[in-house]
Amino acid sequence: GGSDYEKIKDLAKGSKNIQFMGYTEHGKAISYMKGSDLIVIPFRDDPILRGTLSMKPFESIACGKPIIITNTGQHADIVKNFGAGLVVDANEEKIAEAIIRLMKNKNEYRSIKRAIKKGKNEVDFRRTRDIFYKKISLLKDDG
Repeated sequence: GGSDYEKIKDLAKGSKNIQFMGYTEHGKAISYMKGSDLIVIPFRDDPILRGTLSMKPFESIACGKPIIITNTGQHADIVKNFGAGLVVDANEEKIAEAIIRLMKNKNEYRSIKRAIKKGKNEVDFRRTRDIFYKKISLLKDDG
């Protein structure tokens, strides 16, 4: 969805390479991610979004897919730290350029996939989750 959904859908009309799925159950969305060549995560540059952390980059990394993400806060930091893709300005031209760049530059694409695989092997997500839950419980106890 999103506020630009109809505008974007109209722009892509007639394309054989773009499909709009509408609302998709989470498990099915993950299966679509696994079948994709790369994942585009275009967050708007918004103060509220800069302070949030979405699961989308983590899910993309878990699926082993290169990411193109806008430079709009902690989301982008995850991609940078993992070497999991390209971080671009939050505008359509930069996103389009990054998609074309990765699809044309197979060496860069494979290099990112190797970085993702290496990063996944070096991170213990259970430990990360446990640290997160501990911090949340400390905040809850302080309040």
